[in-house]
Amino acid sequence: MSTPLLVTGTHRSGTTWAGRMLSLPSDVGYVHEPFDPTDRPGSCSGIFSRWYEHVQEPAPDVRRCVRHSPLRDVAGIGYTLIKSVVNRWRERRPLMKDPLALLSAEWLHETFDMEVVILVRHPAAFAGSLKKGQSTFPFEDLLEQEKLMSSYLASYRSQIESMIEGESTVVQQAALLWRCLYHVVSEYRAQYPSWHIVRYEGLVAEPRRRFRALYRQLELPWSSKTGNTIEGRTKGKRRWQDRLTPLEIDYVRRTTRDVWRKFYETETWRVESEGELKK
Repeated sequence: MSTPLLVTGTHRSGTTWAGRMLSLPSDVGYVHEPFDPTDRPGSCSGIFSRWYEHVQEPAPDVRRCVRHSPLRDVAGIGYTLIKSVVNRWRERRPLMKDPLALLSAEWLHETFDMEVVILVRHPAAFAGSLKKGQSTFPFEDLLEQEKLMSSYLASYRSQIESMIEGESTVVQQAALLWRCLYHVVSEYRAQYPSWHIVRYEGLVAEPRRRFRALYRQLELPWSSKTGNTIEGRTKGKRRWQDRLTPLEIDYVRRTTRDVWRKFYETETWRVESEGELKK
């Protein structure tokens, strides 16, 4: 079996879209979010109880999901079970798509020899997406993980504690969460130069060219049909500036500056558009 793939990033960073586009080849077996703390029928979720679990110890259930997962996460559990059986008996390259596996990417890479793809999304776009859905975040899930807090997030402990103890807006939470998670990604990039760290905005701006390059790097089979499918599932324009007020944009820019400068140029804070995914 070929080297397994992990497609991760933050939630709301385009991992579902990217994972589906990378799993278009028939010899790729799609594994859907085993790190999701909710337990949904027909998936590998429900193994962990926290968001962004930092796994360092062996986890047999994750190993099982990597090896024997349904090819697609579909509504009908009967269809899922059939596909699960098919996947067990056919040689396929597992592709685990899971944003919540981000802080366990190191362990997954070292345990399963996974080839890692990490999506980066602009902090203002991330904040705008969370604001639209009024999606708050349980920072306790990070603080409770002592090994994580004593290593990668040691410098963020006081800010996380303040966020938990005080009142905050969704945008304020999004800014701190983005800063924490992509600080870890910047550490990954230094430690694992072979990992594929890709900007979401680049993929939606030039889907055929960027995905073709990524396919080549991951040694996935490419065809003109694949390119057409990818282009067909990326369309439209949406500005994150329409979701955030000028004050919110300024807040996100200032509070995440030390990290976003490692991934983005100052010009990306100008009034621009970003791609919108087809449903």
